[in-house]
Amino acid sequence: MQLLEDVVGAMVPASDDCISVFMDDGRYGPETLSLVRKDIAAIVGPCGQAQLELSHRLPGLQIADVLANTFFNRAMVTERQARMAAIVAPYLESGQIKLRLLLGDAEGDNQNRE
Repeated sequence: MQLLEDVVGAMVPASDDCISVFMDDGRYGPETLSLVRKDIAAIVGPCGQAQLELSHRLPGLQIADVLANTFFNRAMVTERQARMAAIVAPYLESGQIKLRLLLGDAEGDNQNRE
């Protein structure tokens, strides 16, 4: 939930403008998507909305999906980990992409660390 709050919260304007948050409809089951939409609705308020879309239909969403999947695979201890790290290294080094680690303690409170 912290990652969702961090990402969506950064998109919510300081004013009372309504926003739409697009989610990839192709990766998770309906139950999970329903829970995520509910969480997003709580973050964006009564005026905003969370919309489902297939990532290949929206270029920005497709890029976000590829980046998220790459960083997920970079974090996993598998034979792909080094390859994924090498792919994103130039973007991290140039500052085009920032990596933030979200850590939680034993009681479930999360802390940000850059």
